[in-house]
Amino acid sequence: MAQQPEVVKQSELLNQFVLDRSTMAELGQVEVLWMYPKVHRVLGFICKSGWLGQKKTAFNLDQLHTIGQNGILVNSRPVDTDVEKVRQLETLVGWEVWTDAGNKAGKIIDYLFNLRTGVIEHYLFTTSDWSGITGSAYLLPSNYVLKLGNRRVLVSEEAIRSFTLYREGIQEKLTKMTGFLQEEKSQVTQELRSLFSQAKTATETARG
Repeated sequence: MAQQPEVVKQSELLNQFVLDRSTMAELGQVEVLWMYPKVHRVLGFICKSGWLGQKKTAFNLDQLHTIGQNGILVNSRPVDTDVEKVRQLETLVGWEVWTDAGNKAGKIIDYLFNLRTGVIEHYLFTTSDWSGITGSAYLLPSNYVLKLGNRRVLVSEEAIRSFTLYREGIQEKLTKMTGFLQEEKSQVTQELRSLFSQAKTATETARG
């Protein structure tokens, strides 16, 4: 495999064009990554092609040679599959995150995995109910998942407080912006008061 980033985000591969490295023939686009949630590992990906993307082909992860800015190069031919099998593929994206204290923490929106081994190192979950658009995204280490099932994953209430912030949400950014504007307003007010005081002193001096 050519030099590649060691860890990639699942969503960065979706809809990428797939080319056969030996012939440079276009094989379609990445539709979904297939994974084994119980061991938190990516096994490969499904490519769609043909009329309305009806033709489905499967690639193992080790067939992937290069990920570029405009597409993916693969080493060997894919294996045919069908729509029904693709629908049965499991993924934790979209699953709710709950704590062992009975609190809903958010929802998984993406994950980061090792391109060479397929091991999922972190899930990304958001505190928002709007598909991650407005909420902050946090890194959830895969080994912190205690249980999974029924489209929910369970994590420790204590551990979730230490999770690293991956991306700030709109609300957090607005709060920071409000604080910045308030500081700017306070500074401008102080400067205006200082100028007014200086002008008043100068006026009194002139009158004297």
